[in-house]
Amino acid sequence: MSVIGQVLKQATPRAEGLPPPISYTMNLGEYTTPATAARTTDAYLRAYGEIGWLFAVVSRISTSVGETEWHVTLPAAGDTRKPNDNHELKTLLDHPNEFMTGQDLMEYTSAWLDLVGSAFWVMNLKGGNKPADIWPVPPQRMTILRSQERFIIGYHYKYGNFEKDFPPEAVLRFANLDPSDLYGGVGAAQSIGVDLDTELSAALWNRNFFANSARPDAVLESEQFLNENEIERVRQEWSKSHKGVERAHRVAILRSGLKYHQISLTHQEMGFGEQRRLNRDNILGAFGMPASLLGISDTVNRAVAESQEYVYARWVVVPRLKRIQRRINESLARRYGDVLVEYDDPTPENADQEREDARVGLGAGYMTVNEAREEVGLPATLGGDVYLWPANVFPIPAKAVSAGAGALWRHLAVKQEGGSFLPDGYIEPLPQVPDDTTPTDESVGRAIERWNRTMPRYSGLLEAKVVGGE
Repeated sequence: MSVIGQVLKQATPRAEGLPPPISYTMNLGEYTTPATAARTTDAYLRAYGEIGWLFAVVSRISTSVGETEWHVTLPAAGDTRKPNDNHELKTLLDHPNEFMTGQDLMEYTSAWLDLVGSAFWVMNLKGGNKPADIWPVPPQRMTILRSQERFIIGYHYKYGNFEKDFPPEAVLRFANLDPSDLYGGVGAAQSIGVDLDTELSAALWNRNFFANSARPDAVLESEQFLNENEIERVRQEWSKSHKGVERAHRVAILRSGLKYHQISLTHQEMGFGEQRRLNRDNILGAFGMPASLLGISDTVNRAVAESQEYVYARWVVVPRLKRIQRRINESLARRYGDVLVEYDDPTPENADQEREDARVGLGAGYMTVNEAREEVGLPATLGGDVYLWPANVFPIPAKAVSAGAGALWRHLAVKQEGGSFLPDGYIEPLPQVPDDTTPTDESVGRAIERWNRTMPRYSGLLEAKVVGGE
């Protein structure tokens, strides 16, 4: 083995707990490294605590899901529903067991779905099909018992030497889409396994760079023959003088005809910083996470930040809430009768859109001043229950279509200053009445009152008159 081979072999970093490599490797002479890692379910869960950006994204999402308030609703008048915060299912979701809160339950569920695409609740059914408590179970410990006739006939739990089977009604299974397996689920983290391995390897390389350079920065070459003892002595002397952060940039004095040849690249030459940023962006992209939500504000102003908060809530948090909600309603809430579980929508109002809606509504004349103020969160003002219409604009109706042959259409008309009525000077229709009846004084009065209230500029110019018929 050459001196370079021996040094490279000694310098190859090894991190405890790394997953085993898959079957193919990259061969660089005698230096072999896994091209990627075959992560198991357990390994992806452990990656949450190993890779900073993965932790940042998953913890932020799971916290948002966990902080959302849930309600149990019951049927009310008509098609409406009313919340019942004293319902036993509400109590169960808020306090699933004596050691966890409802937020804990939802955070575990959201994090497991994001990391490995599946989550399981084991329910303690005592004396019926309603659970006495709920326990979230790490997904790597659960195996689905498949059936061609019934799809799922149960679940098998295994942790260490302890094993237990659960009937299907005792387990709530949450799963993301897995196009290759109806029983599976794919987490966002699993879709970027290579990027996660790259990020972890880069972090380890960077750590070892400061500890022992991770690989030799250079080769010490000699024209003289060096035996194994001399090679080891040179290596130890070099490490003693130059290895580690505290010994960086020392001047080396070479003996015995040794020559120094630089063989490694610097961080800048490798584009190391850019690679780390690319890994970060790939991780954020897989989860749909806006960068500003994690404090990355290179090119973010307030307007962009508000927009990204809306995108985060609407397209990251809400879909996860809906997935959890639908499973609870389908497999748990129905055990309590006509009961549904609902959540408080975390989506913030779009301030820019609200302002634009108010501006257009006010300018087009279909919102009053106070309605526009309410749209943007301002209180009503005295005299604000008016529409702002240009003085040269009169409302003219589209041609009325009668309900039957010969039906008369009765309208209100604007009286011009000269005393005549505008041709088809329609303002608003009276309440619809049978063809052979006349509008009552009361209905005409109400219509004129509405006109005077909403069109003060033309107050007093309105009279009742039949202006046409078919």
